Amino acid sequence: MNEMITAGDLVWIPSAVKLHSQYAKSLITKVPRNFLVTSVESNYLNVLIDGEEWTVNKLDAYPPAKSSHDT
Repeated sequence: MNEMITAGDLVWIPSAVKLHSQYAKSLITKVPRNFLVTSVESNYLNVLIDGEEWTVNKLDAYPPAKSSHDT
């Protein structure tokens, strides 16, 4: 299912997932949240968080859940 994610999509990342930035920083998500995908590589995605790109393992990102309003 993650193969269908492309740049510009939103992805849902659960809590307790580790992300890395190009400045040798890392963070662990505290709550599940949607993020904007800026680029897609074979094993990872880059997502935008507070104006900065972060890298996350593709297996840790999911398409956002459809709400009851998405019919």
